[in-house]
Amino acid sequence: MLTKTVNVTALDFYVTPAPNPPMAKDAKISITPTTRNFGVSGGGNSIITSGSGTWTAAVSDTWITLNAMSGNVGYPVAYTVSANTNVEQRTGYVYVSEI
Repeated sequence: MLTKTVNVTALDFYVTPAPNPPMAKDAKISITPTTRNFGVSGGGNSIITSGSGTWTAAVSDTWITLNAMSGNVGYPVAYTVSANTNVEQRTGYVYVSEI
């Protein structure tokens, strides 16, 4: 299973690489963008997938929600980031893996 990671932040900050991403094999899919920043109010966006096959997605934190857990490559991985009510920055990850 190949895993690509998108860094999702609630403030203008991101960290790479993702901590402990799942194991990967030869790439059949690619994703863009690989980073996305959000303001404190959160919001939604999507990750564009390209290549062949199907994908499955997971998140690192409960403040990130996915609109779908899997789909065909070529269709986006849509997600929502909740508002950050804390004073500290937070960094989370969306993991996109080929099936």
